Amino acid sequence: METGANAGPRPGESEQPATRRSGEETNGTAAGAHPAVTSEQPVPGLAAEDGEVSATERAEEMIDLIASKMAHYTSVFGRALLRLGARAREEAEDIWAEAQNIRRGGQP
Repeated sequence: METGANAGPRPGESEQPATRRSGEETNGTAAGAHPAVTSEQPVPGLAAEDGEVSATERAEEMIDLIASKMAHYTSVFGRALLRLGARAREEAEDIWAEAQNIRRGGQP
């Protein structure tokens, strides 16, 4: 294996740097691409075409999923709380009615 300035590419490797893609010019721009965009930067609108999803889109999807789950659990918790409140109210009404009956001298 050669080292130093005289080292050539390994078998199967090209002489181009790893960041360049075939069809790119030496100034780092792809043919037909925007000059300010390099191959390492995602191009807006092309992420879906390449099958790649940007970090912002992934974050938005995670937030949407979390919000959906929170809404579901809040709904389930809210219904359980309403049922508990209804049962407590019914028991309080029964206790009140029984106390009134006893106070008036009725049979239990």
